[in-house]
Amino acid sequence: MGHSFWSFVVAGLALAAGASPQASQQTPAANINQPFEVDAIFPRPFEQTFAMEDLQTFKANEIIPLVIAVQNFGSWTVGNLTMQWAWYIQSLPANGTRGRTLDAGLFDTTDAVDRNPAYLIAVTNSSTWYENTSWSFSPKAPGETYLFQWSASYYARNDSCWFHYPEVPNLSVWKTVSVFDVLSESEEERNNKNNNVTISAVAIPQAPECPELSGLYHATVNHTAADCQLGIVAVEPADAAQEGNPCAAQVDDTVASSISSRVASSTSAWTAPPTTASAPADRTSTSSGGAGAVAHPVQTVMAAACLLCGLALG
Repeated sequence: MGHSFWSFVVAGLALAAGASPQASQQTPAANINQPFEVDAIFPRPFEQTFAMEDLQTFKANEIIPLVIAVQNFGSWTVGNLTMQWAWYIQSLPANGTRGRTLDAGLFDTTDAVDRNPAYLIAVTNSSTWYENTSWSFSPKAPGETYLFQWSASYYARNDSCWFHYPEVPNLSVWKTVSVFDVLSESEEERNNKNNNVTISAVAIPQAPECPELSGLYHATVNHTAADCQLGIVAVEPADAAQEGNPCAAQVDDTVASSISSRVASSTSAWTAPPTTASAPADRTSTSSGGAGAVAHPVQTVMAAACLLCGLALG
C-alpha cells in the first residue's frame, strides 16, 4: 500500500489516541536548526547485503518491541506542534520489492522531552499482521521478510499540511531501520526438526554494545510560507559538526529496565488474543488466503482512519 494511504492510517492512530488536528502556523524556536541524532536499537539493523544466515529471525507469533533513541533534540514542541514519531512494519517479498505495510503506529515518547538520549518505544504483534481479511492479506510468502521503518514530522497525519503532500517539501523524514524475519508456524515446525535457522531472542542489546546510527537531522523553517512552515531534513555528513555518536545511547541496566516496563505496559493494554491464535501458514502459490479477524487495536484505529479515505473495514 502506498505512502499516502498509510498517512490516513496513522491519522487514525492519532485520533484514537485523542490527538486533535493541529494548526500549522507556528513561531519557530531559535535553536530549531540544531542537528539531532537518531540511533537504531531494536530490532538491530541488518544490511540486505549480509548473508541471510545473519538475519535476525524471531519465532512465530512473536511480540516484538521497536526501539530507537533520539539524541540532542531540543525542539520536541514548536508553538503548539509536537514532533510526531511514527513506525511501520512493511513486508519485503523475496524479489526485493517493497510489499504491503502490515502494521503501523505512533511511538511512545513518554518523558522524551526531559531525557537525552530519549528512548522511543513501540510494540508490534506479528500474529496479527495478516489477519485483516477486508484487505485480502495473503499468508506469508516463501522468502518474505520484513522492514522496520520510522518517520518524523511536526504535522500529525490529520493536519491539513498532509493533504498538500508532496507539494510541501521536507514535511517529514522516513528511514528504514532494519530487515528481519518472523517464522510462520509451518516454518517453525520445519526448523524444530532441521534446526537450520537460529532463533533470535527478544532482548534489547545492552552496553558495551552500541546502537547503530540511523541518521543526523535538523528541522527547517520556511519563513515565506503562510502555513506548513516546519520541515525536517537529513544532515549531510560534510555539514555535520560530528559524525554521530550512537554509543552515547548505550542501554544500561536502568534504561533496559525502563524499556521493559514500558513494553510490558504497552502489551497489557491490548485485547488479549485467543489462546488458539496462531501465525499464518506459508503461501506456496499466488492464491490469496484469508484468516479470521482477531480484535487488535491497530485494526480499530485503521477503521477510524478509513472514514477519511472512504474505505470500510469488516
